[in-house]
Amino acid sequence: MDLDKLRKQLEIDEGVVYKIYKDHLGYKTFGIGHLIRNTDYEYGQPVGTPVSKDRVKAVFEKDIATVIKDCEKLYPDFYSKPEEVQQIIANMMFNLGLTKLSKFVGTKRAIDNKDWKQAAKQMRNSLWYRQVTNRAERLAKRMENVTEDKKAKKIIEIPTYHSMTILECDECKQTALNLYMDKKATCLAYRCIACNNAGYFHIDLGEDDEI
Repeated sequence: MDLDKLRKQLEIDEGVVYKIYKDHLGYKTFGIGHLIRNTDYEYGQPVGTPVSKDRVKAVFEKDIATVIKDCEKLYPDFYSKPEEVQQIIANMMFNLGLTKLSKFVGTKRAIDNKDWKQAAKQMRNSLWYRQVTNRAERLAKRMENVTEDKKAKKIIEIPTYHSMTILECDECKQTALNLYMDKKATCLAYRCIACNNAGYFHIDLGEDDEI
């Protein structure tokens, strides 16, 4: 998942504020939508208190790590979904949290069924949509326009001959892609051990070609 892309999106949706302020619900916040907790250094400090860029960065990295873990809890197959869907789910998780997003039953069902237009419809049919309409509409439009590379998602039975590792999965960008060759050395099959993305391609060997 492209975390840099997610950060840039959240900077637009949440803003980046280098001081303590109150959000639209009146809760003290700073940085990229970080709600101040009683475990934070900033807890109890007044609105307007400056917060350094390094502190904002450190807190955001911690927040986003929690968000991704929560996405994996709600969607055990999170990394097998299209990148755009991962981005949308993570954005909503950052905004809503696990408890609230877990209540989007219709949205989750549609996403699990890969019915992106129905997922967008369910997103719009929510209190969240009415509360943060501009942001929610941007995400809903992105959801209904999701396209999926069906070839990249093709799951096949992979032989276990001549296993080797190559550098990067084209789906999740993790360096965890196993490559397999059949006995006749005419077909290469691959499956990522990180996201389960799989497929295959054939090799045309000439008379002088060797493996």
